[in-house]
Amino acid sequence: MNPLIQTALTGTANNPATPSGVDAIDSLVRAASAEQRLLLQAGALHAYQRAGRMPVQITLPPQATTETRNHSPAPLQQVFSRLCESVFDALRPWALQRIAERGWRLPHSMLPAILARKDSAVWSCVMGERAEWLRQQHPDWRDQSESEQQWQDADARLRIWQEESFALRCKALRIQAEANPAAARQWLEADLSREKAEQRLSLLDIWLPFASGAGDVVWVESLLSDRSQPVRQRIAGWLAQQPASNLAQRIQQRAGTVLQFDDSGALQITLPDDLPRDWEKDGWNPVPPAGTGKKAWWLRQLIALMHPQQWLSADPADDASWQILTGHSWSESLTAGLCDAVLRYRDVAWASAIFTRLPASYIQQNCITLFALLPAERQTTVLLQLLAQTGQPDFGAVVRYLSALQTPVTQDVAQAITAKLDSLLTPALLQELQNQQLRAQDMHELLNLLEQLIPACADQTIPAIVQLIQRLNIFSESENWYYRSLTERIVRLLMQAEFKQYLMKEIFL
Repeated sequence: MNPLIQTALTGTANNPATPSGVDAIDSLVRAASAEQRLLLQAGALHAYQRAGRMPVQITLPPQATTETRNHSPAPLQQVFSRLCESVFDALRPWALQRIAERGWRLPHSMLPAILARKDSAVWSCVMGERAEWLRQQHPDWRDQSESEQQWQDADARLRIWQEESFALRCKALRIQAEANPAAARQWLEADLSREKAEQRLSLLDIWLPFASGAGDVVWVESLLSDRSQPVRQRIAGWLAQQPASNLAQRIQQRAGTVLQFDDSGALQITLPDDLPRDWEKDGWNPVPPAGTGKKAWWLRQLIALMHPQQWLSADPADDASWQILTGHSWSESLTAGLCDAVLRYRDVAWASAIFTRLPASYIQQNCITLFALLPAERQTTVLLQLLAQTGQPDFGAVVRYLSALQTPVTQDVAQAITAKLDSLLTPALLQELQNQQLRAQDMHELLNLLEQLIPACADQTIPAIVQLIQRLNIFSESENWYYRSLTERIVRLLMQAEFKQYLMKEIFL
């Protein structure tokens, strides 16, 4: 250690010897005290060491490319600042996309703050060329993109699979399955038995959509001996879709015994009194949910494992198939199993036919997941039919349908919802609902619906949305504590709607 540093750390009183630095310098130092001498020696030594040092040679980064987007006008810069606020999280993607369509960009002064945000990807459409240049100069922003590149390296993925947390291992398995399903299966073959049941199920859920080879079928069939019933169920559901699997053959044999059509075309169903042991080993859950008989539960699971064309007509439009389903004494189990099978096989034609042919009461448990299978045009039709019903629609169902849409809410749907709400939520009705203490869940779903409508509605519809939310202010004076607790959320929704209205009038003229 340098004597000067040692003396400074221990103190001049504890080190009576005079510390030395460079003799030529020490001889020139004149000081009244040991402390002054130490400081002068240290300062002189520092200057001595730096004298004549050559400057560090660096390579300047290339200049940023010329911006192709227009500089934003002054009113828009204030809009950008407001869009940074959390209250506009839902409205932000819509507003930024509209700004991008006009060819405007963020001011350069805002780029560092935006690049540091977690949602910086949402802002990319208005960042311009300077943002990418800045990202390459800043280590934190550059590391974000570099950290994603490590997932493309097979050796790095294997290390993560072997050493990291379960969440990161799941991500590594998913990427590996996309790149090389056979290698991902080797990972599972080596380690799956050591995982807990819930983790085994999660890992299989990740890998099975990518499996298809004969070797995959053989290995998955060996997992039917898994000690976890949910794992066996998941495995059975996948094997049932593989015609070459032994399980698929056993299911067909069992269906031939249970489901028989007589000469008149009527369906006869014969179920065992007790669930056979081999059925349970193949993934059947022997214990029915509350309110369901055990035979009805076993039948539903059998139907759910078969594609509809394996026991019904290949054409979903065949009237005879729907007469069998709705007119049979076991219709509840048959239709529930049919819905499960359509979801398992992701058959769009049968999913669309279900919405046309089955009453809503038959598909309540599966309506949203079936709706998600439909093409965008059919989804829009189903939503409009729901809104066209007389009386008050199920706001909760509408919200759940909206969340399952494959594409953003169309203007037709947004206008239909707004018109329906406008006809229902009159001041008189709101007052009546307040007096009757409307169920908390109904009001919660209504606010969720309005929150989705604000960014989705057409330009000409936003004034009506503002008026609807303003009507809800009546609850701020309610004697019911729950309604009063909604005041803050209603105010936030009104801020979003009014801000969109301002943008339409002042910015997007």
